[in-house]
Amino acid sequence: MTSTATDYLEAIDHLPVGGKLYLEDVSWDEYGELLEELEGKRHVRISYDNGRMEIMTLSPEHGAPASLFGHLIQILTEELNLEFVSIRSTTLRRKSRLQGKEPDDCFYIGDLNRILGKKRLDIDFDAPPDLAIEVDVTNSTVDKMAIYAGLGVPEVWRYDNYQVEFHSLAGKRYKQVATSARFPFLPPSVITDHLGIGTTQGINTMRRAFRIWVHAHKP
Repeated sequence: MTSTATDYLEAIDHLPVGGKLYLEDVSWDEYGELLEELEGKRHVRISYDNGRMEIMTLSPEHGAPASLFGHLIQILTEELNLEFVSIRSTTLRRKSRLQGKEPDDCFYIGDLNRILGKKRLDIDFDAPPDLAIEVDVTNSTVDKMAIYAGLGVPEVWRYDNYQVEFHSLAGKRYKQVATSARFPFLPPSVITDHLGIGTTQGINTMRRAFRIWVHAHKP
């Protein structure tokens, strides 16, 4: 391990819960080495964009809503007779764009042949996930949505200030949309409402309520 990676690790160890560290002029190799050293330690999220790197430690405020999205995707895909796989906060990297991101969760939906059996993802060669979840509870120094766009993720659900927004990739940028591109009958307000149920009344109550809503509104 290089001295630079050691310095980064020591800095991470001193970050408070929910703290952030912003660095510039970080090489792609240094970024990759840090990811290897942190493999299996999911208490941080790292965003990398052309030498700019932001490291954030997770807080309960961040983790609670992030953990609920997978339940909602499971119900959506069951009701629509679709398969899905979650790769959680797997690092998505694209060397050709010098960009990397760890979503709070991400999903491949429908055709899973492009992902099953793969232990690591290289977005220069592998298909990006169909949907990424981004939970923002603090202001970011880097443009996370620009990174997702560079990685080619078609849709991002962004949770911020207790509200959910849907963003669909249009060319090289995202546009905020009124319904999900993947699930066109679904507006973000419904996800917001059911996340609220999950955090105040419990996961099973949220799941039952959401299944009733999906069953009533699916095509």
